[in-house]
Amino acid sequence: MRAPAPVIIRDDPASGVSAPRAFDFARADASIPKLEELTKAGVSLPPVEYASDALLRWKQEAVSEFDRLGRLGGAGTPDEAREERLVHAAAAEWARFESRDIGSGGLRLVPLLTDALSEGMFSVNRFTRRKPDVRGSSLSMRGLIRFLLTNGSYKKIYQRPLAGPRREYKLCVAFDRSASMMGGAARMSAYAVFAFLAAIKNVGLDTNTTILAFGDSVELVKPDGLPLDARAVYRLLLACQPKKGFSESASLDADAIAVGMGLLQASSARGPSKMFVFTDGYTARPSRLPFTLQAAADSGVDVIAMGVGTGTAGSGLPTAFQNWLAVDQPNLMPQALLAWASGRSGGASGAGEGSGVAEDRRGASMEAALMVEAAAAVKAGEASTTMDDVFDRRSDLFTNLAEQLDGDTSMFVKTGDGASESGGGSMAVDLLFVMDTTGSMGSWIRAGQEHITRITAAVKEFLSKKSKSTKLRTAFISYKDYDSSGGTTPDQIDFIDFTENTEAVCSKVNAQHASGGGDGPEDICGAFRQSFRLNWQAKAKFLILILDAPCHGRDFHSWSDSHPDGDPGGDDPREQLRQFKKDNVRVMITDLSSDLSKMMTEFEGAYNDKDTSAPGAFKLTRLKLHSDPTADVDEFVKAVSEDIKSTLMADFF
Repeated sequence: MRAPAPVIIRDDPASGVSAPRAFDFARADASIPKLEELTKAGVSLPPVEYASDALLRWKQEAVSEFDRLGRLGGAGTPDEAREERLVHAAAAEWARFESRDIGSGGLRLVPLLTDALSEGMFSVNRFTRRKPDVRGSSLSMRGLIRFLLTNGSYKKIYQRPLAGPRREYKLCVAFDRSASMMGGAARMSAYAVFAFLAAIKNVGLDTNTTILAFGDSVELVKPDGLPLDARAVYRLLLACQPKKGFSESASLDADAIAVGMGLLQASSARGPSKMFVFTDGYTARPSRLPFTLQAAADSGVDVIAMGVGTGTAGSGLPTAFQNWLAVDQPNLMPQALLAWASGRSGGASGAGEGSGVAEDRRGASMEAALMVEAAAAVKAGEASTTMDDVFDRRSDLFTNLAEQLDGDTSMFVKTGDGASESGGGSMAVDLLFVMDTTGSMGSWIRAGQEHITRITAAVKEFLSKKSKSTKLRTAFISYKDYDSSGGTTPDQIDFIDFTENTEAVCSKVNAQHASGGGDGPEDICGAFRQSFRLNWQAKAKFLILILDAPCHGRDFHSWSDSHPDGDPGGDDPREQLRQFKKDNVRVMITDLSSDLSKMMTEFEGAYNDKDTSAPGAFKLTRLKLHSDPTADVDEFVKAVSEDIKSTLMADFF
């Protein structure tokens, strides 16, 4: 760790800065302070553990509070009317804050910070992806080449976009409200937190952001999945206020990081995980913090400590955090963030796409050049000029390309972790098996191991023929039902996350017991909720749902139902299926019941594309089987395997 060497911003009357100001940040190759010394001394303090179900309950309680605030209005108690006025006042103050000047030069902090985050911290990391198709608005360079090399048998000469460029990050912002942050430092830090969150909202990542406050305890101010609206601002303002009899002398930053890490891991959002901790670095957990930071790094959570108003000389950041940034004034945050990001190799931009994006751009440029050349030839009077003529004249573009394409259909397969489309020759697939394990499913639980083993082997064999290297991961979710009053049951959801160890998944299946399910419908929504929390990574994603009963809600069946108004957890399976579609998860339902047609009609309406015959279209696959898994095992394995292979062949090869 280097000694602080602040960058001095000199007086500039034009910018409204009237005094020298400074910022500083840690070196890119800095290590976690004190970790090595503590380890050598035999000290090992793992992060404070928070059970996933406890974090989920905590998040649900925060969501319920947001719902309550959203229902305020009209006739209510005097306290509710007062609270409603405060929420509206918070929203008005937030609007004024976003446009507040930071200097006489008229420069505003939030727009500058928005630009800094867009360029340096949260650059676009999901680029426009396209796939060959038999129709479309633009030609596909790859499709044209294959069309020529196969004498016209390959028809996908157009391309259509799969998704536009966007930012995908999972964020957590935590701020210190302990005693050491009182006074001027507290005011500047609070101002910085508000500006930072406003910029995050402008970048479009506020829904993916969790907000925590910490001192003697950790408070969940806003969970992810909710926007930064008037309700969030109201709760944020409350969290910034000293409590009556304020005595938060401790700074439980390690606990806040552990909570943030757990919530980020449980988040259904996608992309890299980043946690910003606004603090002065004076921790109450000096021995535990280094190990918590290491655990966060091992979990893929990038923790960045930010000190505002303390200066580097009066800050404990360099001795507490590996990644830190300190500024004397909030208005230096944009410059400091850009400088900090530029000092990181790779920064935050474009991670995960690699040369695959470059290949797309080269292909698009080549296609554009050919189209321009053809248009110029037609304009010059060569009315009979076609794209074939242009290809003939530009044979230099295709040197050795035929050899690369011949026998190597994996050339354009994109890996699940965003590796290069050309030359990598690898393919990643995620298979999730979701099973109803209530009383009537006993025989299917016993047969589950054979099903998963054989399906996995069939898909692996197919991939090995199509790709130079493969990565096949499986996961499993067991679900049962709520009790009659809508309360959860101990074994309602059980799961194992994605792994390449098929035996571990089979062991989890074998550990299930057929029990529960008194009223008929089961907790399908709960299984879908858990699905979103799994660690999906591959480009090719499949969910195989095995069930013999519908979900809750009169919209989906005519069965006797303890919860006829729908899922007690508040989710609609149709919306969940639409989210699976957005996430490019292919869904197959294997039903063993004679009366699921009403539910299937609703599910298909939510999930299917309008034209299910179009190449690459989303269509919910339904496999109808009998209730005897031993009689149907061959049919089941064959049907599931063939559907997966045909989808892979159509959309990824």
